[in-house]
Amino acid sequence: LLSTLMLIIPWRKRKSLWTIVSLTLGAPFYEVTFRDGFIGDILTSTVRPLQDLAYTVVFLFLGLQSWWDSQAYNPTSSSSTAATATSLDDVPLERSWLLHTFILPACTLSPLWWRFLQNLRQCFDNKQRWPYLGNAFKYMLAAEVAIFGMFDPS
Repeated sequence: LLSTLMLIIPWRKRKSLWTIVSLTLGAPFYEVTFRDGFIGDILTSTVRPLQDLAYTVVFLFLGLQSWWDSQAYNPTSSSSTAATATSLDDVPLERSWLLHTFILPACTLSPLWWRFLQNLRQCFDNKQRWPYLGNAFKYMLAAEVAIFGMFDPS
């Protein structure tokens, strides 16, 4: 919570940061400068840490939920003679539809999508196909591979 507040407060000092991030995210609507491309590359490089951060936040939320509800981690109430160990399917984090269907794919795809759009905008502004369409294809292909790997891990 404190780290999140430090990204916003004091606003006078953080306004330029958020302006740069908004220009990077609004790539199809604004001309792409070197700074925007550089920020887009940095965001593309942070895909795995973004996933880890999202996973941690959801884990903490579900951990608090299971602390409040003692049955969250041990939903089996059978009277079997063998000791029942909790499997990964019993952990709420592994069953989280929101995490595995929306949050983690969004963390993976968003930076790649923004770089893809930045390259399309540069192609349009400079009236040159190469290297912009080649880079756009690279980011589109990376997004396809990432999504295929997420939803079909075999």
